[in-house]
Amino acid sequence: MGSKKVVVAPDGAGGLFTVTRGIVSDDAGGERFALFRLRSNDGVLFTEDGALFQAQSDWNLYDAHLTKDESGGWLLTMECDDGVHGPSLCVSRSSTPLVTSSWSPPVRLVTAEAAPARSASTGLALVFGGVRFVKWTVVDDGQQPWIEGTESTSVRVAQVADFQTPLSGAGSAGLGVFTADGGPFCTDRWDCNNRDIQDWAVEGGVVYAAYNGGNYYRCERVGFDYGSNDWHLALARAPSPIGPWEASAPSSPPP
Repeated sequence: MGSKKVVVAPDGAGGLFTVTRGIVSDDAGGERFALFRLRSNDGVLFTEDGALFQAQSDWNLYDAHLTKDESGGWLLTMECDDGVHGPSLCVSRSSTPLVTSSWSPPVRLVTAEAAPARSASTGLALVFGGVRFVKWTVVDDGQQPWIEGTESTSVRVAQVADFQTPLSGAGSAGLGVFTADGGPFCTDRWDCNNRDIQDWAVEGGVVYAAYNGGNYYRCERVGFDYGSNDWHLALARAPSPIGPWEASAPSSPPP
């Protein structure tokens, strides 16, 4: 079990908690991703403390992220796929996060699109200056076979009145803040057609984001090299979640 424990948070009882994904058996005898709460006394060793969203037993839930809302409660964003709408952005809330039943049923804020296929992945929420924002990464899978090479990932952000009212589709809602070049013949391995904010935080009135960049694995580079790609981490900052964003150099520059 476990991946992408992005945020480790105080649990209000002297310890820490986080939410991550695991693999469970589904109702049809197959397997699916589910979300589990983990707790720790030291931030090093974590113990599973319960599965969330048992009512969504036929959904795939993964890529969870925790953040505080303006009232001191917790928001949990996640990628959700109910088998009908495709990989979308869902949000749940709890004011008592250690009580499993206190988490509200996931609400689909941004829905995946088809033809071309665009998911709403790696979702985040943020309250900045009393204003609510959500972010997602559009994984644009296009309409052609995978070897076609026009796929890309890019970031969109939307200001929302609340975290309950659905927006439009993944590729049309909000504003593109980290755009990517779809279908390029990439001449380098950095920031070509993959830009994906993984986490963000506010310090001193400035929004800072950690993002990965690189050549998305289906991007065709000169020489028809589809297989090799490097992803690197970088930081970006902006006066608000909708930008303008100023990006740093990658932490480990590609050759």
